[in-house]
Amino acid sequence: MAGELHLVVNGRRALARVAPRLAGDTVMVPARAAVESCGGTVEYLPGPPARVVIMLGGSRSEAVVGENQATAGTRLVPLPAPPVIVEDTMLVPAEVLRPLGIEVEVAEPARACLCGCRDSRLRGRRIFLDPGHGGSDPGAIGPGGTREAAVTLDVAQQTARLLGMAGAVTSLSRTSDRKVSLERRLAAAETRRTEVFLSIHANSFTDQRARGTETYYYETWESQKLASAVQQELVEELGLADRGVKEASYYVLRHARMPACLTELAFLSSPDEEALLADAWFRLRAALALFRGIRTFMDSAAARLA
Repeated sequence: MAGELHLVVNGRRALARVAPRLAGDTVMVPARAAVESCGGTVEYLPGPPARVVIMLGGSRSEAVVGENQATAGTRLVPLPAPPVIVEDTMLVPAEVLRPLGIEVEVAEPARACLCGCRDSRLRGRRIFLDPGHGGSDPGAIGPGGTREAAVTLDVAQQTARLLGMAGAVTSLSRTSDRKVSLERRLAAAETRRTEVFLSIHANSFTDQRARGTETYYYETWESQKLASAVQQELVEELGLADRGVKEASYYVLRHARMPACLTELAFLSSPDEEALLADAWFRLRAALALFRGIRTFMDSAAARLA
C-alpha cells in the first residue's frame, strides 16, 4: 500500500511480516519486530478484546485493539489512532513504544520508519561527522548532475539522526550547502572534544568503469580500526565492490587529534553508482552502515578501556 515504510531498528533493516505504515500523520509500527529487536518482549492476548503487552527494561506498555488510549505503567497514554491487526500482526502507534524508551521517526524521502533505543556503546559519546565539500565547492558532479556535496550532507544528517536516537552527542562540520575550510572543520571537532571524526565523500575518476567503496586512515592503529569497521559495514550494506582500507595523508586525517577516517561511498563518475547515490533509500542505507561502523568501533574502544 502507498503508506508502507521500510523498517529500521537500531541501525539495521528489520524484517516484519507486515511493514510499518503511515495512517494519515500516525506511524503504525509492527510491535513484535520493533520491540524484540530492542531486547524487549511482546505478548499478544487474543481477548476479547485483543491486546498487546510490551515489556522492555522493566517498563511496561499495554494497548487494546480499537482503543484510542494505552497504559504505560500506571499512566494513561492517549493515542492518535487505535492499534490494529493486519495479517495476524499487531500494528501500534509510535506513542505505545515511546514510554518504553523506543524512539520512532519517519525518514523522508527514503520512506523508512526508524526505531531505536538508547545504546550503552554510544550513549554520551561525542561523534563528529564531516560531510565533504559544500557551497562554492560542490565536489564531484556525476554525469547526471548529482553533486557530491548534496549526497554527503544528506548521508551525514541521516547518520547523525541515528546516532542521536542511540544517545550519542553528534556534531556536523556543516548543516547546509556552504563551504567550510578544512582547518575550520578540524577546529570545530577539537572544540567539541570529539572522540571520533568521520569524513564522508563520494568518489570520482576519469574512467566511468571505476566503482566501489573505499575508506582511508592515517598512521594510527585506532584510526585504522575505525576505518576497517566503517568499510566492513559499508560493503556489507551497500554490496558494492570492496576497494579496501588504505592509508592516505589527507589533511583532515593527518591533522586529526582523535581516531579519524575518510570514506568514499561510491563513484559519482559511474552512471550506475550515481543513480544509487541519487536514491534516498540508498543514502539512508549508507548512513545505517556508518552508524554501525562507529558503534562497532566505540564498542571495541570501550572494551580496551574497561
